[in-house]
Amino acid sequence: SNLADLIYTVVALSHVPFGKIRNALSEIFRVSRRYVLLVEIDCRPMRWRKKLEAISLPYGYMHRYEKLVDQTIARLVQTETLRDDKGHPRYTVFLFAKY
Repeated sequence: SNLADLIYTVVALSHVPFGKIRNALSEIFRVSRRYVLLVEIDCRPMRWRKKLEAISLPYGYMHRYEKLVDQTIARLVQTETLRDDKGHPRYTVFLFAKY
């Protein structure tokens, strides 16, 4: 517990099924001392066609991280959408700070 100041993921949690995501996030926050940075696929800024493409991937789980993180453990500090060269949203950065 509390091993590192920053724990981050880069498109790793999109491989975690819905039934196991809360456990994965609990472990991430358990080992974090201060911050958790998630760079993950986020369905909110996607157009409908892109959502369908992402959902049809065999590993494409899109989670609502801001709703899955226990608010008594950490707070969402910032979100930022990362766009491709054509301006389409691809990923979202979620920065959480532990209390």
